[in-house]
Amino acid sequence: MNEPGGLSPAPAPPVPAEPLTGLALAALGFSVGACFGFVELVLLGIERFGLNRVIMRSREVVWMTPLGYAVGFGILGLLLASVTGRRGLRPKVAVGIFVFLACASLLLLYVGRLHPIAHFALAGGIAVQAVRLTERKGTSLARGSRRWAVGLAVLIAAVVMVSLGGRWIRERRALASLAPARPGAPNVLLIILDTVRSLDLSLYGYERPTSPAISRLATTGVTFDEAVSVAPWTVLSHATIFTGQLLDVHHADWFSRLDPTVPTLAAIFRRQGYRTGGFSANETHAGWEFGFARDFIHFEDHDISLPEVLDATTLGKFTSDHVRTRRLLDFWDLVGRTNADDINEKTLNWLDRSGDRPFFLFLNYFDAHTPRMPPEPFAGQFGASRPKASLRSRVRGFVFPAPKPHKSKNAYDASIAYIDDRVGQLLDSLRQKGLLDNTLVIVTSDHGELLGEHGLEGHANSLYFPNLHVPLVLSMPGTIPANRRIEVPVTLRDLAATILDLSGVHVSPGVPGVTLTRYWHDIPYARPTPILSEITGLPNLGKKVPVGRGDMVSLVRDSLHYIRNGDGVEELYNIRRDPTESAALGAEFNNELAGMRRVVDSVYVPRHKQAGH
Repeated sequence: MNEPGGLSPAPAPPVPAEPLTGLALAALGFSVGACFGFVELVLLGIERFGLNRVIMRSREVVWMTPLGYAVGFGILGLLLASVTGRRGLRPKVAVGIFVFLACASLLLLYVGRLHPIAHFALAGGIAVQAVRLTERKGTSLARGSRRWAVGLAVLIAAVVMVSLGGRWIRERRALASLAPARPGAPNVLLIILDTVRSLDLSLYGYERPTSPAISRLATTGVTFDEAVSVAPWTVLSHATIFTGQLLDVHHADWFSRLDPTVPTLAAIFRRQGYRTGGFSANETHAGWEFGFARDFIHFEDHDISLPEVLDATTLGKFTSDHVRTRRLLDFWDLVGRTNADDINEKTLNWLDRSGDRPFFLFLNYFDAHTPRMPPEPFAGQFGASRPKASLRSRVRGFVFPAPKPHKSKNAYDASIAYIDDRVGQLLDSLRQKGLLDNTLVIVTSDHGELLGEHGLEGHANSLYFPNLHVPLVLSMPGTIPANRRIEVPVTLRDLAATILDLSGVHVSPGVPGVTLTRYWHDIPYARPTPILSEITGLPNLGKKVPVGRGDMVSLVRDSLHYIRNGDGVEELYNIRRDPTESAALGAEFNNELAGMRRVVDSVYVPRHKQAGH
């Protein structure tokens, strides 16, 4: 009603929202973090399922990402509360800080696609709009933030229960629904020593005692002196070991997954009534993300821990991998790394609780891969090692530039010695449980490593023989002859067919290759599998690195190794006389080179001609 004189009363000034202090700030941070965590989850889902891109995350991303942001921003809220004390922060200031940081964190998903100015301008614009919304509401956020925090915590807990509980239920059902296994069916233990080359194993004549346990195993079975991987890096090699197929069929590559229609060893053994388990320490390239968990009843790659939860967020991963963070914390290992002891513990626990059926077990030991951090007493076994290194972003991942050559070599050999010791411990435990007598044990590697040869460090950079020459030992008492060595070159492409043959499983038409048992049964084969290796080019690495010049292919035949680089340049080496390939063969071997070129042309499918790519 109007006052006398026709004047309306002046509107009451807005009541300022009460400052946020203590737990209210932490609750607001938790709420904003959880909300933006779910937003990041949606964006990752679009990348993963809508655009079919590799996201390099754990299967637990559905709850780890929102929980990681919630915990991280909740801790930030506590820090702000400790700084501001009883004065607290005005709600719009707190909202502006949290929303700006959350948006800036989300936009890290698009680093390289957004200019830094656009990155922060967009984050700032969203934060301003959030502040305006807070001002229009004009109410206290203290009680509201607490309610939101409780509600979001309950939601995250529910997602955790559905994710982990659902997986447990599916495993129970899968075990219960297995067909009866064949009486006397052997167990199968497939051990892959990630990044371990034959040149550095005492089993193959190396002067340092790096592999006494594997050497003992070799006395009970067959050792292949020249086993050749199909690729110098993890995804391609594991895909072929699991399927017997090459890239033109399995399609697993830098940013593409194992074709779900291609039969795997795990699927075949599962149909035979086997309990199938996989434990991979190479969580990125030999785990769920690239399709390797698909046919296992139980599969573990990422651990469930607070560091893994925080690293499941884009902000956490960016922060933990940043060189300044590493220097501040003096931490140079991988976040949440699974070492050989962890793999053994998980394996034995699973065997104890998964029943008494025959098992197919896949283990990936990752300790020989950079960054190499062997534990004591192995760290100093061969001299100074464990060098610090910086991190650099490369191909959606991080590489560790090479330290001084002698330290790199020492750390590599010490890491192999550590893995070897733990493999020995695992085999001893299986023997004590009475499981080893009826178990086919396969010890091999996915690829080797370059330690300065050809001026290169690491792998996935070329097809030189140290990158491809891997150990291969097969042991099965009563089935495989003891203490036998095979000197002729063989390919890991034949490994899947060999495992099925030795297990008494009918070799599926979908698993090509020729069983390696022919070498100790002296059975001649008119058409042996070509010992072919390949890698898809990565032009962004630059032409100084061989793989940066385009797709590469190589062929081993007898003592010769032929390499065709992406730029068409051909190289030929004698791997018996020159295992590190320090000097290419000259023009007098042109006839041999031309012959190997013809073989490659007849069997190799170039990457750009592969169906569906």
